[in-house]
Amino acid sequence: MGILLEASYVGNEQRHILRQPDINLPAFAQLQANAALPTALPLNRLRPYQGYTSIRMYLSDSTANYNAFQIYATKRKGDFMATVSYTWSKTLADSSALGANPDNWRDRRYNYGVADFDRRHVFATTYFYDSPLFRHRGGFVGTALGGWQLSGITRVQSGPPITILANSALGGKIGNANGSINVGGRRADRVPGVSLAPTAPGQFFNPLAFATPSPISPGTDGVGTFTGPYVFVTDLSFRKYFKLRRENMGLMFESDFFNIFNRANYSLGSLGNASLTVGSGNFGSVGSASNPRNVQFGLKFNF
Repeated sequence: MGILLEASYVGNEQRHILRQPDINLPAFAQLQANAALPTALPLNRLRPYQGYTSIRMYLSDSTANYNAFQIYATKRKGDFMATVSYTWSKTLADSSALGANPDNWRDRRYNYGVADFDRRHVFATTYFYDSPLFRHRGGFVGTALGGWQLSGITRVQSGPPITILANSALGGKIGNANGSINVGGRRADRVPGVSLAPTAPGQFFNPLAFATPSPISPGTDGVGTFTGPYVFVTDLSFRKYFKLRRENMGLMFESDFFNIFNRANYSLGSLGNASLTVGSGNFGSVGSASNPRNVQFGLKFNF
């Protein structure tokens, strides 16, 4: 039957990965001690390098690891040929981007978790079928119905890990923003006892399950606490070859159907997107669907 099956474990450890934090932000211990004073000092007075605001410095101290089970099968003989692959993997890191974790960059353990680009399950299959019907038939029937081919690819994969963020004050006192600065991309607080389940149509998660973090403490929500919408896409192509009477000449008719089932693959966006930021207008809502069905027809003359 010409079938090949292959299974493997794949893993790697990465060290000294680049990141670019703001090294001129005070530590949370300083912010908490400052908040205990009768009159809190402005945050700029607590910076390690006074006289400067943000200092984005390249550091090469991040780490990451990847572990995966991969299985692959292929059939390469006959009128029907196909490949099937499946990957079950997990990627962990303490920094998924250069400017990630802006308020608590010193604590790499706090920032360690599922990487933004982790996709736990990925399944893909490709297939090709050369129809034998009327293959050797002459006349109109053979010309019209013989020689058709079908090919396609189907992909199903898990959604991205979601970390809820907040654009909120850092420094000053709780309930008093005097002397603080606004820092975007802070981790949000997880509200105890509130379910993530959506409470209204159009929501992907319950926005009341998260809150703005304290100005003197890191957010309590974890890294990648839940998974976004999964993706399912099937693309198909039909083609037919017509031989012309003149030698080495022919026509190929082809029709391509991208996302043939017109499935709505929703996206919550990347980190910092409005639907993932506490207090934004559409926080908790499902984002827009991408790549609706697209149909193309083509005719190719070969000579």
